[in-house]
Amino acid sequence: MTSEGNPRSRHWTQLVDLAASDVPHGHGRKAHLVRSGGTILEVLVVRDAEGWTAIDTLCPHAGGRFEEALVGGQLARCPLHDLRFDPRTGRCVSEACRPANTFAVRAEGDALFIELPFDAAPLDALEP
Repeated sequence: MTSEGNPRSRHWTQLVDLAASDVPHGHGRKAHLVRSGGTILEVLVVRDAEGWTAIDTLCPHAGGRFEEALVGGQLARCPLHDLRFDPRTGRCVSEACRPANTFAVRAEGDALFIELPFDAAPLDALEP
């Protein structure tokens, strides 16, 4: 899943638990959002030569969680079976498997914004 598709079913929201200055070039850092129903969506926000992107940390192969360190500064890695994913496309580059969900990200100063389906919101939405 990318940010393509029906524009009415997506929106931009600020990541409240991660700032642009927290993500060094060539690295990824985890951020958290809440989906409708209260489940947590964890994404790996990546800053690379092409800019910003995010990938769902849940590996589509066996449900492991991607590590924050990027392999070669560019690939997300699942520690369960050493599978590697392109954080821009979600494509598994180490063997045939379903792609991971990806999300567009943009920076405005130190603030990071992520394009999400309408069923997700910043983590602080859970707080009273």
